[in-house]
Amino acid sequence: MIFSLLLSVVLIAQYFVDKEAIADFALKFGYMGIMVFSLLLEVSFQLIGPDLFIAVGVVIKMNPFYLLASIITGSFLAGFIGYHLGRVYGEPILHYTLKKQNMMKAINIFQKYGKFGLTILALTPLPYFPILGGIFRLSLKDFMVYALVPRAIRYIGLMCILSYIS
Repeated sequence: MIFSLLLSVVLIAQYFVDKEAIADFALKFGYMGIMVFSLLLEVSFQLIGPDLFIAVGVVIKMNPFYLLASIITGSFLAGFIGYHLGRVYGEPILHYTLKKQNMMKAINIFQKYGKFGLTILALTPLPYFPILGGIFRLSLKDFMVYALVPRAIRYIGLMCILSYIS
């Protein structure tokens, strides 16, 4: 299932995404622009994350190290913003950002698995995981270990898999 999803992302990026437009974006704004756009995608409470940049970046042969550094930096900054929002505003922000059913799923995973629940959520494309770290008052160190590091591993793994199959 995961392999077919990844293959679908590569095929979509290969045949249906305007690679020239994304290449133009990368040339115009550079890797810093990709970092800022990744941050905005991760913090905007929607399901489209920087994964698309990875897929298109592989297809148009962008430098994988700079691309990953840009995306991971944007993701980390967005993670800190989400963590802070969760810590300051608590559960009411979840009601604003998530449907009740999705909110309950995320809370149940976190309550069932504790810190490792955050890791499970960090390995998915859901952008809502940092808020839970703040809501459940994880220390910043634990948040980094159980949420941000797995998120980076996810992007590195995706880059490796997509590079291999494309």
